[in-house]
Amino acid sequence: MPNPYHLTAADVASLPATLNVHSVNPDARRTISSPCDATGPTTLGVNIFVVAPGDESTEYHVHACEDEAVYVLSGTGTALTDAYTDDVGPGISSATPREVLPMKSAIPVKALCNCWS
Repeated sequence: MPNPYHLTAADVASLPATLNVHSVNPDARRTISSPCDATGPTTLGVNIFVVAPGDESTEYHVHACEDEAVYVLSGTGTALTDAYTDDVGPGISSATPREVLPMKSAIPVKALCNCWS
C-alpha cells in the first residue's frame, strides 16, 4: 500500500491550483496549490505559489501565530519588508518568525511557502 503522506513529483505536479486574489490588495494575484491539503497536516502549511509578472504575492502583513518560510523555485523578483528590499531568485530562501518584519513581494516567481505554528 502506498504511503498516504508521501507525494511524488508527479503527484505534486498534478495538484489542483486555484487563482487567489488578495482581499485587501487586488494586485496580489497568485495561483496556489497545497501539498498539505492532499496529505492532511493541520499545524503546518506548505503551499506552492505562482506569481505572474506584474503581480504581487500578497499585502504587507505579519503572522501573529505562525512562522513563515519561502523558498524560490524559479523566476526572479523583489521581496519587500519595512527594513529590507531584496532581489530573489531560484534557491533563495527566507524564514521569518511570527510577529516580525511586515512583508510582501512583487515577484514573478514560483515559490514554496511554509507556515507553521
